[in-house]
Order: sequence, then structure tokens, then C-alpha cells
Amino acid sequence: MSFKTTYILFGILGVVAVIFAVALWRAPLTPPDTRYVFPSVQDPTTKVESGDIVRVEIHHPDQTLVFVREGGEKKGPFRMEEPSGYRVNDSLVHTLISQVLGAQKVEAADLTDDLGQWGLKDPKGRVVLKTEGGRELTMYLGNTSGDRLYVTSSDQPKTPMALVKSNVDTIFNSVNDFRSRELFAGSTSDIKYLRVQEPKKGPVVLESHDGQWKFVKPDYGAADAEGGDDDKGPTGVRSLLTAVTDLRVEDRPEDEKKDKTKEKKRNTGFVNDRPSADDLKKYGLEGASSAGLVVEVKTDLAKKSGQTLLVGNKADDKGDLYYAMVEGDKSVVTLPAKPIDTLKKFLDYPEKVRDRDLVRMSEGPDVVRIKYASGEPVDLVKSESKERGPHGAFPAGGDTWMLYRDKDKKGLKTDFTAVNNLITALKKKRLVEEFPTGKSDTELGLKDPDVVVSLWANGVKPEDKKEDKKEEKKKEEKKDDKKKEDKKEGDRPQLKSETPDVVLEFGRVDSNKLVAVRRKTAKDLKEVLVVKVPASVLEVAKEDPLRYLERTVSPLLTVDEEKKLTKIVIDVDSKLTELIPADPKDDKKGWVFSKPADLKGRKADSGSVNIQVLSTVNGPQVQRWMSLKPSPDDLARWGLKADAPATGKLTLTVKADGKDKDVYLLLGKQTDKKEYYAKRSDLDSIFLISAAEVDRLKQPLLDLKVFEFTPSDVKAVKLTGWPRGGEPYVLEIERKSAGSWVAKNKSKLEVNSARVDKVLDALRDLTAEKIVAFGTGPKAEQGLDYEKGAVEIELTLDKDKLTLMLGKEEGGSYFATSNKLSNKKDVFQVGKGMGGIFEEVKKDPDYLVKK
Repeated sequence: MSFKTTYILFGILGVVAVIFAVALWRAPLTPPDTRYVFPSVQDPTTKVESGDIVRVEIHHPDQTLVFVREGGEKKGPFRMEEPSGYRVNDSLVHTLISQVLGAQKVEAADLTDDLGQWGLKDPKGRVVLKTEGGRELTMYLGNTSGDRLYVTSSDQPKTPMALVKSNVDTIFNSVNDFRSRELFAGSTSDIKYLRVQEPKKGPVVLESHDGQWKFVKPDYGAADAEGGDDDKGPTGVRSLLTAVTDLRVEDRPEDEKKDKTKEKKRNTGFVNDRPSADDLKKYGLEGASSAGLVVEVKTDLAKKSGQTLLVGNKADDKGDLYYAMVEGDKSVVTLPAKPIDTLKKFLDYPEKVRDRDLVRMSEGPDVVRIKYASGEPVDLVKSESKERGPHGAFPAGGDTWMLYRDKDKKGLKTDFTAVNNLITALKKKRLVEEFPTGKSDTELGLKDPDVVVSLWANGVKPEDKKEDKKEEKKKEEKKDDKKKEDKKEGDRPQLKSETPDVVLEFGRVDSNKLVAVRRKTAKDLKEVLVVKVPASVLEVAKEDPLRYLERTVSPLLTVDEEKKLTKIVIDVDSKLTELIPADPKDDKKGWVFSKPADLKGRKADSGSVNIQVLSTVNGPQVQRWMSLKPSPDDLARWGLKADAPATGKLTLTVKADGKDKDVYLLLGKQTDKKEYYAKRSDLDSIFLISAAEVDRLKQPLLDLKVFEFTPSDVKAVKLTGWPRGGEPYVLEIERKSAGSWVAKNKSKLEVNSARVDKVLDALRDLTAEKIVAFGTGPKAEQGLDYEKGAVEIELTLDKDKLTLMLGKEEGGSYFATSNKLSNKKDVFQVGKGMGGIFEEVKKDPDYLVKK
């Protein structure tokens, strides 16, 4: 073989190799998925998504529908190109595209390749989807049989396929099925303008600016976004916008009594697409001037006009539907009556949608200024506090309010609840009840307002942050700073602006107990509106500024000073009680009486002294402040002259720097609300305290404790009484061990140890109910001798004996004496003990013995 022949053969081999490589390169990596009508759509290299389709054509013998993307762009909505002039239900077009692209065939055993057998040689219709790049996907439509539809596709033109018809049902929809039933584009949040009008009535126009709806016509000012409850019609813009978006094309509800087995062409609510002049007259839709209702909506206030809907006559006898037509769209449709009725009710009472909040602030005020008729201004300023106050509720974060009177630099602590009550009263929802017109300021009492309340939101000017300075610079500045005074805690903060966000001027209360209020809002307070609110709001607004003050006072004595008390004098209702320390060197030993004379030397109850006396003087609960700087006439009028208080005086004497110092609480006259005027020696202020606190001062302070011991310390118990043959019966028992007792010198008796322990429990910390007589000893009628049924209980401890004599019963209690109370000279009364155990002991001498 020659070299020439060899070269030719190798050349042919190379060409074959190239052709084979190209074939391999162009061949699909995976076989086509023939389950789908369009296998190429599912192939990753030739995939088509729903969003890629920009044109849809549906061809049927009786209609052709063409939908194209607005602007030809993928993201644009679809519009109906053929037939033209109809608004489209964009989501339904997307459903159609998804159904066609994802259509899958079903296996059919009888399916042959004969196109004519399945109506596919001359298809009855076709669906064409086109992409932005010009690619076309066509589904050819053949016969239908039951739930089957037979098709071919541009991917498989010679292969008949059977589909489940319901899976591609949108390709059989009529033009009306694809039409949009929403008459106004967008949601309620998209609407910025609403005009509603009826014949022979001026329009009502609302606009939304920065989220706040306002009346443009009539000039009612702000509108209420949410509204409240009212049977006569809508009271908020939200219900109006909901009614507008509910204006959808709707057919009559299907009659349940009708025979549904009979096929009938469905009426979709699209009544007439080409109405004549006579038709429009019949529908009540000749024009805006004659329509029963006109609704105009804008989603952009910059546009001169928006979408306008004309509502005509009722479409049925029941009144469930109305004829309607969108201007520019000559199609007559039927709409549900409910949203139309809502809009008509609004036109009957548009004032009900007016903003009825007296104060509407996105943030709660942090500055409240109250100017009274007297001319005195008071500022309430919110501040952050790291510490929680001793009384009253404080909000999260520890915010508190300070009160500044007139031009005072220093503030006073307030009661958070009182300030919050004011703000809550002013901000209560739908507070406004009337919008008075035709009356002068003089008639409304607004020429000279009773009180003016101004509110600032974010009104406090933040303090300048001082930069950290180097140590050397600090040393140099310390010299200069001596002449300067830094702003101290509690000093009045500065405001960002002297112009508040809201000003409320309160006028006169009318016969309906409504008060006129002139409200000024918006920039530079240029929006002015006069309203009427319940008179109760005025009562809160003009509340005495002292009502806002914190209703607590600082302790009169410190803890250390209380330990140095040398005397307590209680002179209330002309009854004098004087207490002195039982041991001046040991405050833990409590107090004894020095007056009155019949109690001299007796022990006072330390708990009662602390609770009834010291706590009342040291930290009374202020019911209300009456005056911060009372005059001598005020003191006399309220019965608070230091030398002659109307109700009494409590004096505490404390040793300070080696000298006795008196501090006191004066109690004046009683008010009609059963409160007492009071003044403390360390304060100029006058305040009211409750009658309950004063009554505590009148309660006995005598220590009524009869016994105080530990039951386990008792060694023996002796019971004496129940005379037998002239001599009292005596039972002596002694402790054998913990919880075990035996009879002393009477071995035959078995003691009921459990009952002995119950008696000791009843005697432990025994307290008298009341003292009947001091130091005079018992009387015969009190039954405190053995012959009259008395029983004595004696307890033996390590170094002491305790005795209790129980006498006659009276009123459920026993007369009694004890060696611990004036050596049986005091007569008192005690109860029957736990479970009535003293009664059991008295009636049965062998109660502590097992029988």
C-alpha cells in the first residue's frame, strides 16, 4: 500500500471520529422523560419555568384567547390581548401555564398511534406558550371521553397522549372565567384615597397621609382608622376599605331548590359587555350624575384621578346584588349588596368615622404641662430611674415622673398611678362625643379656659454626653469647676421645644355633662378642633397638683435613732399614755408605762408599740397632700396648732448629742371622709391620714402575754381544784422523758401524756383577751376560788413556777389570775384554749389520767 493511500484512510478515520464526538456532545445526557407532554420542559438543559412564558394563546373553535405580559417582561402581569378590553385574573393565567407545562399523560391500554382515532389529525384546538426568547410550546387538543382528554405536543407531534381532563381544566375556561373579579387593584393597605358619593349629595372624600386618614370633604379633620361599635354604620376607615375590596363581581347565590342535575350555562356575574344606551338606563348606569353610588379609589395621591366605580339599580328582587360598571370599562357586572350597603350607611353618617380620640399620640407623652385657671403651671416630666420607689406601681424599666411647680428648679417625686390616671383619661379611645358647631368661645367657656393641658412626646432634651478626659486635664479643670455648678440629679430637665405636640383647652360643662375642649395639634399647633368629652375628663385634668405627689414620706427617725428613744408620749382624745424604756441600757427589753398611774411600771407590748405607734409617726401613709406651705390660718382651720391640736399629738423623745430632742406628729380635725389632717414636726406640709391609722393609736398597748415558755422546759405539772370533803383535789405529774409523763407519788395512776402535751401547748405564749381589773384582786362573782369551781394549773420549770387560776366562764371566756401578772392581783380573761382543752380540764379532774 502506498503512502498516499495510507494518508487517505487515516483522514477518513479522523472525520468519522469528529462526527462521532459531535454526535455524543449533542446527544442528551439523560433520556427524555416521556411521562410529560413536554419532555423538553423537564430537561435541565432545555427547562422552561412558568415565569419564562410571556405569551399564552388558547385556540378553540368558538373562541380565541391571547394573554401577553405587560411590557413583554417576565415579571410583568398578564393582560388580555384578544379579545381586548378585559381586566385579567393574573393568577389564573399562571395556573393555566403551570398545568400545561407540567401535564403528564396517563397510561391507556387501548391508546394507538392513529391520530385520527383520537381527533388529533385535525385538532379541535391548541394551546401555545411562548417564551421571551421566541421558543414555542404547543399542545394540540383532540377528543374528550369521560375524564380523558387526548392531546399531542410540539415535543411529541406523532404520539397521542391521554390526560386527566381536570388536571388541565383551565384551558377550557371561557373569557369570563379569566376576567378579574376584583374591581379595585391592590389591598386595603394600598388605598390612599377614597371618594364616595350619592346623587344630590356632596361627596365624602378621605385621604391617607403618612398612615393617617383625614377628611378632605367635608372638612372633618382626622378620621378614625379602626373605629368602634355602632349599629347605624361604620365608625372607622378600615371597615370602609374592607367594603371597597369586597366589591367583587358576583353572581346570584345558587338556588338550593333548583334541580342541579340539569346542565345550565353558568352566569358568572358579567352581565353585559356591550351595553346600549337603553341598557345603561335600565341598569341605572347612564353616568356618574345618575348612578346610585359612585366610588373612586386611588393608590397614588399624585394621580389626578383613580379607578371609579358606578353602582346602579338592584339586580334582583331580594336586593342581594347591584348592577355596577367601572368607568372606562364598558362591561356591566353584578356586585354583592353588603359592601355597597356599608358605603351607603357611611354616607348617611360620615361624622361617625371622624377621629373620636381626644389625644392620639404614637408614643406616650413624656412631658405634661397643666396650667390652672389661677395661672399656676405645673410640669410632669418622665424620667428613667434605676431604683424602684417604696410605694406605688412603676412601669417596666423603672420610669418615674417628677413634678415641677411654676419655675422651680427642683422637682418633687410623684405617685406614678396618679399621673398614669391623667394620661389614661386623656388617651381613652373614642372619648369625643360631640363636635359642636355654631357656638362662640364665650358660649363654650373657651375664652377663658378652666384648665389647659399640653403634651409632649419625646419632649425632653437629652443631656450632652461628656467626653472622657485625661487625668492631667481633669486636675487642671477642677480649679475652674469650683466656680461652676454642674446640673444635679433632680434638677429640671430642658425641653427640646416649647411648642407641645398637643394642647387641650377645657371650657364649660353643659347640661349633658359634656365639657368643650379646644384641641390644637400638628406642626406649630395649626390644626384646631373643638370637641366635647365627658365632664369626668375635666375633673381629672384640673385635679389639684398635690394629688400627683408621691404619697409617702421619708422616715422621721433612722434605725439608730429609734434605738436611742427615751420616751414616747401619746396624747389622743384627751387620753395620755407615756412609755419609757424598761432598761435604758438595753433597747431589746422593750417599754414600760410611766403614765397613766394605774399602769405605771407595767410592760408594754413591743409589737403593738412598733406597729401602732412608731410606724404611724415614722412613716404614715399619706392619703392626700393638702398644702406644702400652709399659712397660720390653714393650721388653725385644720386644727393643727402645735400647742392645741384638735385630736392629739404623738411625741417621740430621742437622745441626740447628749440632749433630748422631741419630734412629733400632730393630729387635727377629722374630715367628712373620716380622714384626719396631720402634720409632722420635720415637714411644713399638711396631709391627710386614714381614720384606721388614728384608731390604731387608740388601741391598748399593755403587754397581755400571760406566759412565755418552751413546753420541753417544763419539769412538772400540778392541777388543784374540784374540792372533795372540803379539801381540793390535787394531781401532780412529772416528766419521765420527752413525751412521757408519770403521776408523782401515785404509781397506780397512768397519765395520758398526749393530753398533758396539749395543755402545755395551750399555755405556751398564752395571751389575755383583756384585763378586767388592775391590781385589785378577784371578786367573788368571778369564781376564782376552789369552792366556786376554780382550777389552778401550776408549771414547774428549772428556776421558776408559773400558775394560772381559771375561774367562772363568761361570754365564752374564763376569768383568770396568774402569779406573773401582779402576783394574782390582776384579773383578766382567757379563752378556752385550743380545742376547748381548758374546758375539759375544768370539768374533769381525771382528764389527764387514763381511765
